[in-house]
Amino acid sequence: MTMHVVVSSSSSRRIARARAWLEAREPAEEILIIGATLDAANEVARGVAQTKGAAFGWHRLSLTQLAATLAGPTLAARGIVPLSRLGMQAMAARLVHALAADGALGRYTGVAQGPGFARAVASVMMELRLAKVDPDRLGIVAPDLATLVRTYESNLTGGGLTDWAGVMISAAEAAMSGDFVSDQAAPATSDIHSVRVADAAPVIDGQLRAPWRWERLLVEAAVIGGRQRWRAGCAAYAARMNTATC
Repeated sequence: MTMHVVVSSSSSRRIARARAWLEAREPAEEILIIGATLDAANEVARGVAQTKGAAFGWHRLSLTQLAATLAGPTLAARGIVPLSRLGMQAMAARLVHALAADGALGRYTGVAQGPGFARAVASVMMELRLAKVDPDRLGIVAPDLATLVRTYESNLTGGGLTDWAGVMISAAEAAMSGDFVSDQAAPATSDIHSVRVADAAPVIDGQLRAPWRWERLLVEAAVIGGRQRWRAGCAAYAARMNTATC
């Protein structure tokens, strides 16, 4: 089986190529359609059905559902429980509180009490783990951020938990192992072709955010409204202090 990878910054072009591929399939051929959301996958299938007619055996899943399905057996065998987004934020709040009590937050001490800081920490931790950033290498340029990462991962391991990044990594490992698909169905590397669709604007390849960007994200998200609101609040507080009388 030959696999084609279509690369385009235009979603309409990607969807058009996907619909063209689906229209060439048999109505009873078993197919898995994966979308960013289940509604997106359903919309593509419905669009093809409107022009081609009914089809049977066309399964639709979101990327989240696919990852959970692939990672489920591995996580269960290891006795690991995935956290929800709210659980990730709760764990982030817990580690921030613990590090603050030990005086180990470093440069984040001044913003750690902001209402959005724990949420920002959870988001940055997931992004770093998805990118598989080594905490030791991160520690060279951002030691305080590396401390957050190490503590976060230690809490996950100690509690037998994993976050969305861990689910995605486990799903990728399961997919690469080929346990879920027969050897006959798995395409060889030589059978994978990349097709870049011409765009009006050049395709921007994804790049990892620089460490300073992650740190600024933490600081700006520490207060609802970002850095500007933080500054405005500080200015208003200073004005009140200057006009106060004893």
